[in-house]
Amino acid sequence: MRANDVALKIRDNNWFITDDNKILCSICGVKNDVDTDEAVEDPTAWHRKGIELGKLGHHEEALQAIDKALELNPDVSNAWYNRGIVFDNLARYEEALQAYDKALELNPNDSDAWHRKGGTLDNLGRYEKALLAYDKTLELKPDVSNAWHRKGVALDKLGRHEEALQALNKALELNPDISTAWHRKGVTLSKLGRHEEALQAIDKALELNTDVSTVWNNKGATLYNLGRHEEAKIAFKKASELQYRV
Repeated sequence: MRANDVALKIRDNNWFITDDNKILCSICGVKNDVDTDEAVEDPTAWHRKGIELGKLGHHEEALQAIDKALELNPDVSNAWYNRGIVFDNLARYEEALQAYDKALELNPNDSDAWHRKGGTLDNLGRYEKALLAYDKTLELKPDVSNAWHRKGVALDKLGRHEEALQALNKALELNPDISTAWHRKGVTLSKLGRHEEALQAIDKALELNTDVSTVWNNKGATLYNLGRHEEAKIAFKKASELQYRV
């Protein structure tokens, strides 16, 4: 068996599909080779193959496997959800949105699918609809820090800065180690003219992740707004340095 076949092992139920679409299985301690014709009729195995291919970054092949699973059984909400993830990874956002909608049609209380749908709508620039999806996520699961973070970003992009700040504070209350939430909080505070607080938030982001040029650039802008021009120059220089890769 080739190494790639082993990598495609379906760990949860001890099934895997080889590259020539042959299933090998281990059930109740008995190992069997299953005929290819029988193999291609198992939607669970195809779905799991798609997941494993996706984990390996083979998104086009993952899509083919998940599509095969859905051809055999179109009523599995998780398969539609995973199809959406594959499309997101391929930057095919309209198709991702359709997949998440189908997953939610089958399981309207899937908070992860609502969350993913919000992210896809964000990528499409549909911030009002993204906000509705995040609100639905938080209605189902109110302690998801990333959903509060994404809600804050969407509100900020809609110009609703005070509400954005509340959502970002909630995200950071749940998880104070989200560097991107600290950065967004700093950006939002700057837009509200609260530059000293903005600088504190940006410094916290840099404490968690020192190597993001955009954060250093925004620190420079904030320092400049505070009249601390020499320090701003240092921050801008750091931002410029980080744009280049060795």
